[in-house]
Amino acid sequence: MHAAELTIPAPAQPRRTTKTAAIAIAVTAVLLALAGTVALAANALRDGNGYFNWPTKTFTSSGYAIAMKNVDISHAPTWAFADAGLNSVRIKAQSDRPLFIGIARSADLDRYLRGTAYDEVSGLTYHPFQVDYDHTLGHAPSRAPVDESFWIKSTSDTGSLALAWKPRPGNWRAVLMNADGSQGITAKLQLGVRTSILWWAGAALLGLAVVAAVGATIFRRSARVA
Repeated sequence: MHAAELTIPAPAQPRRTTKTAAIAIAVTAVLLALAGTVALAANALRDGNGYFNWPTKTFTSSGYAIAMKNVDISHAPTWAFADAGLNSVRIKAQSDRPLFIGIARSADLDRYLRGTAYDEVSGLTYHPFQVDYDHTLGHAPSRAPVDESFWIKSTSDTGSLALAWKPRPGNWRAVLMNADGSQGITAKLQLGVRTSILWWAGAALLGLAVVAAVGATIFRRSARVA
């Protein structure tokens, strides 16, 4: 008498799990590829000098200066100032009066503006445009900004002018004034940044998409074999 041979089918659960993993990884690959493509395509928004620009808007003050808030990048990572980081910031201004744009160490600018009537930008949105100021009461500055020597970078001219500056570790502030230090400022300003981070991010995302696509293929093949 012969014993009956019994065939036990392979469990289906591991195969379903492998197929699910393959689908999930494939979807991830598609999302990474889309994000990478968008990041690279966004570089088309640069101007001829490689800057991403905010819209040009009018800033006004009844005081003697319009100052930006303190920016402390003393402890920023090294890559932030490398080619893949923030390469340059630019301020463009236009007015009928001679203007002055300056960037200085926060302590130096605070000392210069001490006791001076000026406005500090405390909030800024572009859609819709709205700028909020913190107003400080005071008198005229003791000297015109063009006569000071503490500026890290500055420019002054009538009509249109631009100041481009490569950030470095430190505690910084920017200011807009009339070149002669007189009261009442009205100017059209455009802020811009130049950075290669979107190139690097786009390339990295596309690279991860390729890796994920390879992984999805491996899982699909494993599911067929199982």
